[in-house]
Amino acid sequence: MLELLRAHAVRHRDLRAMVGSDHARATALCIEIGGLWLDFSKQPLTTALLDDLAIAADAQHLRGALDDLFAGAIVNPSEQRAALHPLLRASEAPPHLLAQHTAMHAARVEMAALAERLAERGVETLVNLGIGGSDLGPKLAYEALRSHRIDGRQLRFVANVDGAALEAALGGLDPARCAFVLASKSFGTQETRMNAVSAMRWLQEHGLSSAAISERMVALTSKPEAARAFGIRDDSILTFDEAIGGRYSLWSAIGFPLVFAFGPERFAALLDGAACIDRHVRSAPWQRNAPFLMAIVELLHRVGYGYPAQAVVAYDERLARLPEYLQQLVMESNGKSIGVDGRQLSVPAAPVIWGGVGTSVQHAFFQALHQGTDVVPVTFVAARLADHRFADHHPALLANLAAQSAALLRGRSFDEALAQESTRDTAAVARAQQRVFGGNRPSSTLLMERLTPHALGSLIALYEHQVFLTGRLLGINSFDQWGVELGKELCGELLPLLTDADQPLPPHLDAGTLAMLRRLRSVSG
Repeated sequence: MLELLRAHAVRHRDLRAMVGSDHARATALCIEIGGLWLDFSKQPLTTALLDDLAIAADAQHLRGALDDLFAGAIVNPSEQRAALHPLLRASEAPPHLLAQHTAMHAARVEMAALAERLAERGVETLVNLGIGGSDLGPKLAYEALRSHRIDGRQLRFVANVDGAALEAALGGLDPARCAFVLASKSFGTQETRMNAVSAMRWLQEHGLSSAAISERMVALTSKPEAARAFGIRDDSILTFDEAIGGRYSLWSAIGFPLVFAFGPERFAALLDGAACIDRHVRSAPWQRNAPFLMAIVELLHRVGYGYPAQAVVAYDERLARLPEYLQQLVMESNGKSIGVDGRQLSVPAAPVIWGGVGTSVQHAFFQALHQGTDVVPVTFVAARLADHRFADHHPALLANLAAQSAALLRGRSFDEALAQESTRDTAAVARAQQRVFGGNRPSSTLLMERLTPHALGSLIALYEHQVFLTGRLLGINSFDQWGVELGKELCGELLPLLTDADQPLPPHLDAGTLAMLRRLRSVSG
């Protein structure tokens, strides 16, 4: 399949010609799923390519890979684990997964009950202490759906071990009306444990008793015994299966803060939106399968055209966290150079994902998107209908989205730029030369009808399945993240050297790191 994409990229370099000469693209390359509409018409795709890719996908047993995922087979071979996040939002389960499915539904009941107990104790603010998937998913959902929250309930988030992050989150909080959520799959995450200890000390400094502090600490983990050893009460521990990876854990107990903030019904709607995409990815033909087309577009740009980066621009202030969330989902999942067969990849894998919020970024990095030397494919994300009282702003927002998409494709020739000048003198020619846009820059648009819990669940699940399909087509494991580990191990070695300046520096470290440690020790001293 990758060779098909490379060959297609060689033959199809003029995107404008493809789009301009094919008026059927708007039908063939647009997909509607529930309340989502995806437009791939400004991507270098053809129906002939999609037909060829559908045959290749079947030849590579891609349906079987999806069947394995949903059946709870081992899809994470390096850790010998399944990936059970789709089971969290499934209405039914295969017989051999019935026990896990029952436990997952029981956990959702426990989440709702604990949220109500906290509210009855006067808790108004939950501070989520977690990092990576234990932070990014809940934070994205909370900020996107803030208008749906229950009156008198709010969330704050602390991920970074930097004390400034915790200090900012604690600012203005009433210790008697807040609680802390320790979200860590292993319950050994350095950042989470350190922030938790400091949060408990803060509560103590404000006069809360040990019993009152205990009532304000909640653990979300797959290691309940570690949470108990830390001092968390049994009735404040919510668990999830080890086969649920961190960046896929929003649907599990990691989503507890959302149950507190929004209520169990809206959390269920989030899961239902994801389940809608689960059904689609399993049943839709490849030519009309949205996650598959998203995967193909990414691979076509990365492997076919060699573009190293892709941008995500949300034309919705509530989705400001989406690029950050996708950075982890895409780059931690597929940022690999070794295949499942243990061999070095012969093609590039995950692109660099970056982005921001329109229209703000039109006055920032869009200059480089239009006229820079690198082609950066863009995905635009928006809601068709507004949910605020300034409704007259929304047409302007969406007009900007449509205009940027069209401008990236169209560009501007020298003759067009010169035609805007009133004269043809040397200065006018020089100005026209500076205003030439190459065009031919691809983009996709993902339009929700409204930004609701259901729509957000669908949006996130689209990207989850894109990542899985992309990984399978590349021959990599999308569910491990060994590249995160070495830095953690070295941090464990170096931290004592900074907290105890009398310890001798080990000679096996490289010269640059030794110099840095000497400098850090002198500053801290």
